[in-house]
Amino acid sequence: MNAGRGNDRLLALDLDGTLLDCGPRQVEALHAVLGEPYPDPEGFWQAKRRGATTLEALVALGMAEQQASEIAGRWRITVEDDELLLVDTVLPAVETTLAAAREQVDRLVIITARRRGEAALAQCERLGLMTLLDEVIAVDPTSASASKAVVLSDIAADWFIGDTASDARAAATAGVPFAAVTTGQHTREVLHAAIDVPILPTLDDAINHLLREHG
Repeated sequence: MNAGRGNDRLLALDLDGTLLDCGPRQVEALHAVLGEPYPDPEGFWQAKRRGATTLEALVALGMAEQQASEIAGRWRITVEDDELLLVDTVLPAVETTLAAAREQVDRLVIITARRRGEAALAQCERLGLMTLLDEVIAVDPTSASASKAVVLSDIAADWFIGDTASDARAAATAGVPFAAVTTGQHTREVLHAAIDVPILPTLDDAINHLLREHG
């Protein structure tokens, strides 16, 4: 635990890819923007898991760059539509893991890169997660790493868990111990190539690691 962070033990968590399965909604958003099913949804998601942006994934799969750029722009807006948020599901064992974490820490706080913070909170309530969480904080997705770093410092977080290199950079900037999970946006290989942090297969593993090494 970082010295001087107060008496409460606060674990901060990313949302998409850390607590929620983030693949299906991204694919459904692409279908919605196109107005028809994309012919290779698995290829699209796997390209993104390998580190591609939406634009890069579409181009790599054969779409002309100008069209891909237009689609990607519309996708960024559409992906947080209310009907698409209904697609999200909680990753396996997350509720059990959070319940166990509550026995070891004082506060569990979500820091998520979402344009619509009120929708993120409503989603967590709908999925039953707010019985286990203390707060949901949304930051601007266009400056996710820097904004998350500010929040981590402001709330005096003791640990942070996320699924991207952006999350790792936020933690490093704020001086907060971090662990990455491979349940979300990026594969282990992508994470390992981008960041030098513990990379664990599940949320439970990540929490146990941080509490053991920085508790």
